[in-house]
Amino acid sequence: MKLPQKIEPCPIIDALFEIRFDTKMPLDAVFGIVYQIFAEEYNKPIDLPILEIPAVIRKEDPTLKYKPHHRMENDDFVLQIGPNMISFSSYPSYSGWYKFSNGIYDVILLSDTIFSPSL
Repeated sequence: MKLPQKIEPCPIIDALFEIRFDTKMPLDAVFGIVYQIFAEEYNKPIDLPILEIPAVIRKEDPTLKYKPHHRMENDDFVLQIGPNMISFSSYPSYSGWYKFSNGIYDVILLSDTIFSPSL
């Protein structure tokens, strides 16, 4: 049986993939690396309100460890980036598994760079 590539009407409103990690690189560098790699594809970077909280408080509060600090988006997808996380989601609607899984693959390759043992 062949699986469908897209369901019409699609009942999926949003899909999200998130990776949480620890890295040896400076925490502020994570966004710089993501931005450098994805700036052309996700050309709408946005600083999120969490950045208004002083850095010393953000670093000490364990409930903020995996919160995104930045958002980058294009017409189909959203990347959210924090010092210890990256998430990828469909936006404004689910684009189907083929496109979504390709985006997940890109994030996995990127995360390998971020928490590489050599960093």
